[in-house]
Amino acid sequence: IPSDVPSDVPSDAPTKLFVCPDETTNAATQGTIFGSNASGSTTSQTLQFDLFASAFTSSGNACIEGLIGVKPPFNILFVIDVSGSTRKTFSGTAVGDVNGDGISNTILDAQIDSILKVVDAIVSTPSLTNDNVNIGIVTFSTFASYEGNWPPADEGNPYAINPGLETTLKALRGRGYTNFDDALDKAIVYFEGSDSIKGGAPDVNTRTNRMYFLSDGLPTQCGDDDPDTAEDWCGADEVFNDFAGATVFTSELLRLGLYSVDNYAIGVGLDSDVSAGSGLDKIDNTENPKTGDKAVQVTTTDALTSIILESPVYAEVLDFRVELNGAVVADVDETS
Repeated sequence: IPSDVPSDVPSDAPTKLFVCPDETTNAATQGTIFGSNASGSTTSQTLQFDLFASAFTSSGNACIEGLIGVKPPFNILFVIDVSGSTRKTFSGTAVGDVNGDGISNTILDAQIDSILKVVDAIVSTPSLTNDNVNIGIVTFSTFASYEGNWPPADEGNPYAINPGLETTLKALRGRGYTNFDDALDKAIVYFEGSDSIKGGAPDVNTRTNRMYFLSDGLPTQCGDDDPDTAEDWCGADEVFNDFAGATVFTSELLRLGLYSVDNYAIGVGLDSDVSAGSGLDKIDNTENPKTGDKAVQVTTTDALTSIILESPVYAEVLDFRVELNGAVVADVDETS
């Protein structure tokens, strides 16, 4: 199984690839992974592989059997842009006035609605529970705020969204500038658990740690703790779209890397920038090893929900065996 085959997460079980001997495939051919994402929707991913061994099969076909997937427990952090521009109208399926600010179908409404759909999908999955999933929320505009962390489900009803988490999300309002650097600082607070009152992500050294960083625009605020972020890099008023001083996150990304955080950066709307070298591009570390794709841009509410629910994972090969005529080939394994 190639190490760049993605699977949908969160997932409650590995995904079937091929089962021997009923399903066989020729070397250097294609197959399809079928699985379910967190919302229960069936998804598929085409894969291609080449098989080389030191002996020949009697029929010319090789039989492959394996599983791919990522199991809980999860720590999932949503970093949400609440700058003034998120009050703009967003395309796609109408979501209404989710946060009750008197303006319907805004970018902020779309962000909140998508996150609520993801949380609802989590609480609807039997194997994803309050014991193995934790949800953190960070918001940012001119400055960032670590809002806290919650188990996904209501303690009194495991099939309902945690009301504290839902209330927090629906209370968000759009105002201010855009500070990526401070947002990453507050993400570190969640994963390090350094807030003595709100706490943070549990068991960060043993859980799968994810961050979804959403923004509709360009960073406009200077950073505070990297050598290349002196105030004069951002101009006299310290506000300059995507200027060098606003897109240096070296120290923050290194600290997140200590906890093996998968950073998914999502540009929400056409005013966002996911091009090479942009702020979102620098944050994202989930590069597809085949295509080089990293941060993605979405322009509709539907695409935003889909990209969060179906974020691919490029996993390492944990176990791999090849059988020729019923015998395991000793010199072909997961290390080769």
